[in-house]
Amino acid sequence: MASESGTRKGPRLLRLDAGPCAPFHYVAAEARRLADHSPHGFPIMRHALPSSALPRVLVLTLLAAGCGGDSGDRPADETEAETPADAEPVMVTTESGLRYQVLAEGDGASPVSGQHVTVHYRGTFPEGGQFDSSYDRGEPTEFAVDRVVPGFSEALMLMKVGGRLRAYVPSELAYGEQGIGDTIGPNQDLVFEIELLGVR
Repeated sequence: MASESGTRKGPRLLRLDAGPCAPFHYVAAEARRLADHSPHGFPIMRHALPSSALPRVLVLTLLAAGCGGDSGDRPADETEAETPADAEPVMVTTESGLRYQVLAEGDGASPVSGQHVTVHYRGTFPEGGQFDSSYDRGEPTEFAVDRVVPGFSEALMLMKVGGRLRAYVPSELAYGEQGIGDTIGPNQDLVFEIELLGVR
């Protein structure tokens, strides 16, 4: 049998580093090449398509595969991550065991031991139910930083004026084993939502 004239080209190699859509582009190119040499159109279709219909079919195939336009070859690190608007604030735990979430950042001074603060606050139980609230009384409260339970005091010194914070205070940083009257029982954990209004 006589050999074909000229040099026979070997199979073309697919570059694997050419992006996530390279295999689809390669298949598309091969399909066009095969269709150009086939009298019946696209050779692997069950029902033959005329070669004039191939561009539309291939475009739809690439789009369905996520390879339409520039976004298909965009590096993963360029994809913008969306943060839900109602995402839960980050929980932070201190060495003492106090846990807290910053609800709003303040831009004023931070209180220190020996100072007085003006705050609005609401005290609740982790399992639900409220035991105290300056909001309900209709006016903020002023007291010395060191004259409240240790967990509340620590939370205040983590804040800046204008900020809001939710503090989860374990019983050992609250009223401990003795509790306080009929309001707060022994070994009761507490939750305080604090709004720091001023420091002096």
